[in-house]
Amino acid sequence: MSKRQILWLVLWLLLVIFSCWLFWDSCKDCNNCQERAVTEESTSDATNNATGLADPDVFSLNQPDKIPLYFNWEDPTAFTTDKFPEYKKWIVEQLGDKDNLEIYGFYSSDEPTPDGFDNMGFARAAKVRDLLSDVIDPSRMTLRAKKVDDDAEMRKNAFRGVIFRKAAAAVADNNADGSDTNTTENTGSTASVEQLDDREIVYFPFNDTKKEVDPRIDEYLDNLAKRIIASGEKVRLTGHTDNVGSAAYNMSLSDKRVRYVRRILRTKGVPREQIIFEAKGMTEPTATNSTDEGRAKNRRVEVQLLK
Repeated sequence: MSKRQILWLVLWLLLVIFSCWLFWDSCKDCNNCQERAVTEESTSDATNNATGLADPDVFSLNQPDKIPLYFNWEDPTAFTTDKFPEYKKWIVEQLGDKDNLEIYGFYSSDEPTPDGFDNMGFARAAKVRDLLSDVIDPSRMTLRAKKVDDDAEMRKNAFRGVIFRKAAAAVADNNADGSDTNTTENTGSTASVEQLDDREIVYFPFNDTKKEVDPRIDEYLDNLAKRIIASGEKVRLTGHTDNVGSAAYNMSLSDKRVRYVRRILRTKGVPREQIIFEAKGMTEPTATNSTDEGRAKNRRVEVQLLK
């Protein structure tokens, strides 16, 4: 056999080996897709808790030990594992007789908006509500949406698509005629500052660019400023509104709200370069705009610490 023939044989063998490696690697990816390994992401410890406002009412979907509920990219369908019946019982145990359940569906701005919903997050939350309706009265469940940063892993693998939060039920007062009046729903009131696993929310009154008057907000912003200054972390502020008024008006309103919070942090000594801010207007609701309570939840500035 000539040297030329030997050389061609070696090249051919190398080509065969490389082709086999590519085939094996693609098969491994296919198996991963078929298994739909759920991305592990614990929410039991809130990394954004700058103020000690730990929220014990936020459930972790890693309880009791496995994630029994997951979603796929661009699909609102909720898939369950054989542990989901056990998990439903666990959720019911966490709720008191007077507690309601808020279901936050995750979504990315790159995902399509399903018909009948403002975003994919609400659609996912609705699917989970349907799964729980045999053990929890649907009237006790509220749909919420939470936008998350786009993640390449979400596009390839199944992922945790919801979190749960306990909410106190509205108190009903008896009218003179014996009927009930829901004193929480009708006022549209909401807590002035709340924590949700990776972010904290500062709420605003209707059509106002200044935060609710509440010492808790002042304390929160003071502690937040101290942490940012000491750690060198950056903070992202995002302003939002409800859907009352035009899109242009609400974009301007959300911009004024987020600049208001930014100005407070600046006066407390936070360097300009450590604050990132943006206005979203009414484009990213976290609650329904069809009720007073939902609109109150949408009038907000979200605060996220960036590592």
